[in-house]
Amino acid sequence: MDKIKSHILQEWPSTFRVQTEDANNIIGLPHPFSVSAVNRETIFQEMYYWGTYFTNTGLISNGFLEQAKNNVDNMLYMIGRFGYVPCANKTWLTVCSQPPFLSQMVADIYEQTGDKVWLKKAYDGLCVEYNFWQKERMTKSGLNRYYGVEFDVKEFAEEFCNRTKRPFPPKEEELAYAESSIAGCESGWDFSSRCDMYNQECNWVDLNCLLFGIEKNMAYFCDELGCDATIWEERANRRAELIRKLMWNDELGVFCDYDYVNKKQKTLISQAMYYPLYVGLATKEEAEKTVEALKKLEYRYGVSACENREDIRLLQWDYPYNWPCQQYLTVRALERYGYIEEAKRIAKKNLELMRLNFEKTGRLWEKYNVVTGEITHAVDYNTPPLLGWSAATYLYFLHLVEE
Repeated sequence: MDKIKSHILQEWPSTFRVQTEDANNIIGLPHPFSVSAVNRETIFQEMYYWGTYFTNTGLISNGFLEQAKNNVDNMLYMIGRFGYVPCANKTWLTVCSQPPFLSQMVADIYEQTGDKVWLKKAYDGLCVEYNFWQKERMTKSGLNRYYGVEFDVKEFAEEFCNRTKRPFPPKEEELAYAESSIAGCESGWDFSSRCDMYNQECNWVDLNCLLFGIEKNMAYFCDELGCDATIWEERANRRAELIRKLMWNDELGVFCDYDYVNKKQKTLISQAMYYPLYVGLATKEEAEKTVEALKKLEYRYGVSACENREDIRLLQWDYPYNWPCQQYLTVRALERYGYIEEAKRIAKKNLELMRLNFEKTGRLWEKYNVVTGEITHAVDYNTPPLLGWSAATYLYFLHLVEE
């Protein structure tokens, strides 16, 4: 067996945690939950929302279906408790959610179990989550944004300045800084140059594609449960039309984030341009152009979070950083539209990158540098050794190139 795969399968059970009652800032969950880090002394000792999606893909395909289902059931529990899935099961991380991947997690579990009683319960919970995004994150453009639930303005304004290397704002600008900070945190891309640092004023292409994915998944669940899927299909079609109208940039050949306040597109090309392919929203022609634009992101060791431009701030979700979750989504997007050669090329680059660093350290890591192939220690915080999305991505790419 591949030695990194052997390492992952041996270590993964050590990332399962049990805590059923609230204590020490951790929100108790009814089932064992997955964390990203093996070492209990490092950061990431809670279950993060979108990170768990990637973890679950690896768990399901490698004999840990029960734990993957536990993770989903825990998120459904948190919807019942909070009305949304918090960023993580930590008290101070309930200030926002994260990219909404839960409907896809539910679809992945249902594909394995065929349990319609469980699916009905999950469907009801997903309706609550969908209503949260539609009620709390809708904008006047008709598309959605990232934001927060309740947050301390001064605290988040200061965090934003510290992490983006900005001077502290005058009192009258604190709220705008705090809003950008909390929106960036909810996006998972904390932080990037994508929206010129006005995160709260943008309809993010990845978020709206994920909501399109929810609408399509809910239509599928309705078909499976014998109920009318019409409303979900109508919602998906309406969203696709708006995404295409407001976000498609024919000159660049990619989907772009949309500034709904100033009614214009942001033109920084980022890995998020692959979400329309990942969820199946892009047309064949749009997909072809998007794949052509891959050259602006692809480097020696994979896909950069965004293109290299003079105006980027070199934040941890900018060039030249390689995040395994982004590599996974890009490869799956390419596969979905039949670009198998390109998908395998990206997968092989990432396998080489992870193996190179595993030989040096005996670990997988949270993020890397796409140009040098090094571990990115000095951005925002010391990069921890990680299983989570790094392990899941490695396992999927290993399977892909061996087919």
